[in-house]
Amino acid sequence: MIYAARHVPRVNAIALALLLPFAAGAVGPGIAVAQEQPAAAEAAPEDGSKLSRENVGDTIRLMILALEAEKPDYETFLYEYTYGTKNRFPEEVKDMAAKVGPRMVLTLKVLKAIVNRAPTSTSEVEVVYSVADLVKGSDAPDKIKFVRTEGKWYLK
Repeated sequence: MIYAARHVPRVNAIALALLLPFAAGAVGPGIAVAQEQPAAAEAAPEDGSKLSRENVGDTIRLMILALEAEKPDYETFLYEYTYGTKNRFPEEVKDMAAKVGPRMVLTLKVLKAIVNRAPTSTSEVEVVYSVADLVKGSDAPDKIKFVRTEGKWYLK
């Protein structure tokens, strides 16, 4: 399908590059890094009902839960956790989900590793983790970035 005539935000190339090959505290107001809240992770129910998208560590935990589901819904995962998919055509996201879904094993591995890792850089709207050691031998980027938009954290 061709969408050239539409002005639709594109999914960030880094987010897709991160997902395609993978299938991949407070340090400021509203930012909490995962290792500063280990008790919350242990006390959180397995369904993630006590986790908040306003916290980057909780968002990573929710992403892990979504990918560890018996039958992960990759389309919903992309809409919910990837920056730039909210305004895309459903057909595009469905096609992307079909491409990245089967290759999410590395994404899950990376998310599990960074949930207890200190970020390389943080700000009120961006958190970056270095993952070069986790993606050796793949064409995945060596950093994973989360951005905060409208109070929620998204993989960019």
